[in-house]
Amino acid sequence: MVVPLFSFLGRMLKEFGKYKRQSLLIAISILLYLAFRILFPLSIKFIIDNAIALNDQAYLLRILLLIVLSAIIAFLAWSVLVVLYSQVHTRIISDLYKKIFSRLQELSVSFFTRTSAGDILTRFNTDVNLIDTLLVQLPIGVMFFWGVLLNAALLYYLNWQLALITTVGLPLALWLPNILSTRAEAASYDLKTDQAGMTSIVQENIHAQLLVKAFNLQPYEIQRFSAQLDHYYKAARRANYLNFSVLITANFGTIILSIVVLSVGSLLAFSGSLTLGSLMAFMTMLSGLNSMILELTWMMPLVTKATASMKRMMSFYNLNPPLLTRPRLKSLP
Repeated sequence: MVVPLFSFLGRMLKEFGKYKRQSLLIAISILLYLAFRILFPLSIKFIIDNAIALNDQAYLLRILLLIVLSAIIAFLAWSVLVVLYSQVHTRIISDLYKKIFSRLQELSVSFFTRTSAGDILTRFNTDVNLIDTLLVQLPIGVMFFWGVLLNAALLYYLNWQLALITTVGLPLALWLPNILSTRAEAASYDLKTDQAGMTSIVQENIHAQLLVKAFNLQPYEIQRFSAQLDHYYKAARRANYLNFSVLITANFGTIILSIVVLSVGSLLAFSGSLTLGSLMAFMTMLSGLNSMILELTWMMPLVTKATASMKRMMSFYNLNPPLLTRPRLKSLP
């Protein structure tokens, strides 16, 4: 899963690199919004331990004012992100469509004789749509990825014992989902192939309706489509099972980790080794960390499908020989 994923992200970074100014502003907007998402739970510690516990009203008002100002900045940053990213995202998808279509014009006639029209159309419709859907979620995924890293670092600031448990527990909680995601990607690729086969049969049937009606071939066509549908059903069942398994195992693992951290943290607070504000801030940040991880996990099935779709589309660029060998004809007047 890791190698295809990084290959996919590498291709996307090249596409974003074509729009450097917009991409830079998008990155700054993500960082500003992420800073608010991370520092807001940390403010709970200062409110409880330094303001409420010490009965310092002036300090409390300063903290609340800082939170309000940070929220306004985060809202403005997110608004800029939405406007700029919608523009860049649309241009990238348009460029992708154009690249694939232009590549088709360069391929030899033998490619079209051995490749079904349904397989080609699936790359234009289903595969590009999956990549489009993933790109819509990409800013959130990037924000949550960096949020996980920064949240984990701040947990050590609050309490190193609980942070150490979290550091050890998170990889264990995500170990099984990572294994399942590798299998889910392969299953998604097989599913796309079977979907292309169904599209080919439907298209052939539409073009051959005169023959089908003339020779009463309807039962044969239905039987042929049903056979392909059986392959699709098996592939879809396996792909859906693996994708849902990734979600369930990750969710269950983070819940167990939260229970362990809460139990140990309560004992530390009871013994006086941990302040109440630190414990509440830690659990709030851990909850946010788990939420980010679960959001990333929810995106993993989409990532696996989009990665498989990208592999299918990029297969056009690995054909041998890829180019027309016939002399170029003159353009029509």
